[in-house]
Amino acid sequence: MKKIISSVIVIILVFGIQTSPVFATGQFLQMPIRVQHGPVICALEPQANSKFPTVGKQLLDETNYAVIDWKTKLNEGLGRHPVWNITLVQVPIGQQNGFDYTKCDITIHYLPQPQESSNGFIATGVTIPNFETGKTNIEIYYLDVQSNWVKTEWTENGQGYYQYVDKPYYTGLVATSTQLDSTIRHEMGHSFGLGHYIVPYDMLQNIINGLVDMPSIMIDTVTVLGVKHYDITPLDVAQIKSIYGSGGFDNQVKPTSGYQRVHLLSTDKQSYQPGEKITLDINTSTFGENSFAEILVIDSNNTMIENLGVYKSNSTISFDNMYQKNGNYLAELINPITGDFDFTGFTIGTPSANQETSQNT
Repeated sequence: MKKIISSVIVIILVFGIQTSPVFATGQFLQMPIRVQHGPVICALEPQANSKFPTVGKQLLDETNYAVIDWKTKLNEGLGRHPVWNITLVQVPIGQQNGFDYTKCDITIHYLPQPQESSNGFIATGVTIPNFETGKTNIEIYYLDVQSNWVKTEWTENGQGYYQYVDKPYYTGLVATSTQLDSTIRHEMGHSFGLGHYIVPYDMLQNIINGLVDMPSIMIDTVTVLGVKHYDITPLDVAQIKSIYGSGGFDNQVKPTSGYQRVHLLSTDKQSYQPGEKITLDINTSTFGENSFAEILVIDSNNTMIENLGVYKSNSTISFDNMYQKNGNYLAELINPITGDFDFTGFTIGTPSANQETSQNT
């Protein structure tokens, strides 16, 4: 007789912390991102795609609607005196080379699917903070994602087991408006400082099957079955106001807890040759058995190239022959429970090769 083990692997919507049993349900995880004033969001027109000639306009339109939605919900009840200001700047392809990106607090790129992921993750979007500059990058992936439930079997101590694991894939078609709408709003929520909202497993299943509405736009799953709409909810608005206060982004209350840099990350040296082994050390002495953090590595274009979980037991991470491209890199640690963060930089190649800067930094 075989036993079934229930398992759901959710699709990463974000900068991606996946749900873990150690997290309490009915709460927001902490995202250590803050805007310092009413943010300027720069949406870069995507490269033309001959298969989908209208997708660029669709994505920019959906982004405009998402900004309006966030501003409307945050300013609800304030009448003619809104205090939650968000400015959207759409940057056409022809202006991107000479554009002044220093005025962008949040930059949105649109791609068919992730471009630099070494572990081949499936996502509809990611939010990538740069703790060194205080800027945030968002990548929106516009190809449709579908579930693919695969049965896996194994034997342990003479007992047979099996489980169904979702291994989602890109269909090659453009995503539905529902997927794009929810992803853009979700990633904007991260860029304002919202972490994922964690719900009990049975409630997540009811949401996925369209039986109940999502309590928050920040739930970390793509619901592909019954739900036909996704909303920024009162929970999301209340959480934003708990972070910044009621005076808006420009008149925010300084946080009294969380969102502080802790010094936990270091590399064995600051500069490496292409292909050389890189060792990243994490001080996990304060971690409990169930403590968890996430490591992101981003390149000089603010593109995420690594996304790893860290527990008390894996305090050293080595990258062998993985970094062949000259440039400056930033390793970042994020604690989703406390909101603490840390970062450290390292260089690949000679200093002269790292003086080039990307237009999108």
